[in-house]
Amino acid sequence: MKSIILHPRERAAGTLKLPGDKSISHRAALLAGLCPQPTRISNFLFADDCRVTLDVLKAMGVGI
Repeated sequence: MKSIILHPRERAAGTLKLPGDKSISHRAALLAGLCPQPTRISNFLFADDCRVTLDVLKAMGVGI
């Protein structure tokens, strides 16, 4: 199995415009949950499993 090494930056910022997609919605919510500042996610797909992801983040103390 090949592996990669990611070197984090102090700060990442920007705007992405993506279509509503289940995989992207999960990842966007998880990444936003790690951000120190509020993050707006537009076109979030409110499928059942995406809602469960939000419920898990809420249970972990993330304000949504």
